[in-house]
Amino acid sequence: MKMLRILTILLFALFVNNAAAAPATVTGVVSDPSGAPLPNSSVEAVPIDNYGFVGNLTWTQTDDHGNFRLNLREGRYEIRGKKETDGYPDPNSLLSVDSKASFPEVVVSKRDIEGVQVRLGLKGGVLEGTVRDRTSHDFVQKAKITIRDAKRPQAYIELFTDKTGRFRFTVPCKPLIVSAVAERHQETHLDGGSEWIPSSGEHRTVIFELESK
Repeated sequence: MKMLRILTILLFALFVNNAAAAPATVTGVVSDPSGAPLPNSSVEAVPIDNYGFVGNLTWTQTDDHGNFRLNLREGRYEIRGKKETDGYPDPNSLLSVDSKASFPEVVVSKRDIEGVQVRLGLKGGVLEGTVRDRTSHDFVQKAKITIRDAKRPQAYIELFTDKTGRFRFTVPCKPLIVSAVAERHQETHLDGGSEWIPSSGEHRTVIFELESK
């Protein structure tokens, strides 16, 4: 009987702990800058504390009407949205920070939260291309592409070409400086190092030719 009583107490404690840790539900809608719902977009819950963003992201996708549902444990979160396939830059990059976007903060406790409004920033453009050796014309894999905010040099993103020398990235509509470099090759710049300002919906394809060192 004593063993049964102990087992009952342990099971009850486990039930209480699981109930306390049970997630609450956060629901809302993701829209474009005009307020129109964005179906099949990504939604992220970013944990935050007094020192900034912490922990792992929880994410889901909106339905055909732009609605989303997240199950979150207690805490503070910033709810972000993105849809790079439609030309909206990834908001998790400092390069793509947009003051017109609205990513609300929520405090999750034991009650569900409804009606969260997430609004994306302005649609950007797409930059894609290839990197190859100027002399041999062979494609260069693992070449580094740097896309930098011309007005805020500390805001930039680095990406690398795949095994076929290709790359692709959704860029914001702001002045950018774009460069490419690879091992045993000299760095080169898009448009000779001049600023490039993508227009909304623009799709630019480029070829970087690198000189061997």
